[in-house]
Amino acid sequence: RTTAQLVEALNAVGVPCGPINDIGQAFEDPQVRHLGMAKPAPHPDLGDLMLIRSPINLSAFPQPPRFDR
Repeated sequence: RTTAQLVEALNAVGVPCGPINDIGQAFEDPQVRHLGMAKPAPHPDLGDLMLIRSPINLSAFPQPPRFDR
């Protein structure tokens, strides 16, 4: 069975569960993309690296679109 099939079958019988993602899958998750949880940080040799931002969101202090260092 696929992960999606197992999650669906287990949830159908009342077992709360979800997929366990590797790093690549986590960065590709639609919710992660929608919330902007990953953002680029400049690296002098490697170019932009995608890093995880703080999960804390304060309306008076919005998250910048990029890390500056």
